[in-house]
Amino acid sequence: MAELKKTLGFLPLIALGVAGVIGSSWIYTNSAFFEQYGAGGMIFGLAIGTLLAACVALAYAELTTLFPRAGGEVVYSFTILGRRASLVTGWMLIGAYVSSLAFYVTAFGLLLGKFLPVMEEHPLYSINGEAVTAPVLIAGVALTLLLFALNWWGVEIGAQVQVVLFAAMILIGLALVVVGLASGSPSNFWPPYAADHDALSDTLRFVVPGMTYMAGFG
Repeated sequence: MAELKKTLGFLPLIALGVAGVIGSSWIYTNSAFFEQYGAGGMIFGLAIGTLLAACVALAYAELTTLFPRAGGEVVYSFTILGRRASLVTGWMLIGAYVSSLAFYVTAFGLLLGKFLPVMEEHPLYSINGEAVTAPVLIAGVALTLLLFALNWWGVEIGAQVQVVLFAAMILIGLALVVVGLASGSPSNFWPPYAADHDALSDTLRFVVPGMTYMAGFG
């Protein structure tokens, strides 16, 4: 069997891996979660979610070593559970990726809306009470086509773009740390939970949203 052409170096692989696991939803959902679950719910819930995500990552690392074939979960389920389970797994993955694309298309435009007021004009329809505007939809579709083109021309070109975005993510993270240490205060943590909320429930409720910050192992 011929091997795939190995054109990616160590840094592009790290950049692609980090981008696949760490999403951007934490940038624009944190404020809503803080209001709903409190600082304690988010911090402790995210800590539990990180431990669970680490277990998933270790499982993927072990499976990748045992079955070094392209296909990911489809290969794992075929080898362990058979053809029928592999077929179901493949279609479930297609459904998950197609449905998540709808989220990312609008999420990109919503992020731009934080800086460009024009993104909030010309509403087309609403989902769950949130309006989807024409500029948001256009920006999201354009980004999707751009990423498709980058991968069509070659994974190496897409990887180079991802390295740049990876560097930007690191800089943003460092900026958040510096600003937090310089301007933040431990007193902002108190009270960690709302007075009329149950601490354990708020913590556990954030575990699943917290894990979505670290999804994409496939």
